[in-house]
Amino acid sequence: KTKTKKYKEKNYADMFVKLLTVVFFLNILYQFNQSSSQILDFTYDGFHRPLTGIYLQGISTVTPRGLLKLTDTTQQETGQAFYTRPIQFKDSPNGTVSSFSTTFVF
Repeated sequence: KTKTKKYKEKNYADMFVKLLTVVFFLNILYQFNQSSSQILDFTYDGFHRPLTGIYLQGISTVTPRGLLKLTDTTQQETGQAFYTRPIQFKDSPNGTVSSFSTTFVF
């Protein structure tokens, strides 16, 4: 083989090793990011019995049409609805606090 051909082959091999190294580290970063962040998403499109993941307290009720009622005509009484599974807002190892958003449709 000529000197130029050996040089090109060595350059391709070096570039390939560098590319594999970059891909390897990007994969590690991706895996770390996925494991350290908790993705939680839930949507309630009406409330129907049996309720899963929701605990009702006080005078709260679910109507036959799937509406969640937290109050009624009774004065000074209310109800609450709780999501029963814990939601972690702080990542313990690094102390990062999660951001969140919520939307209510009436």
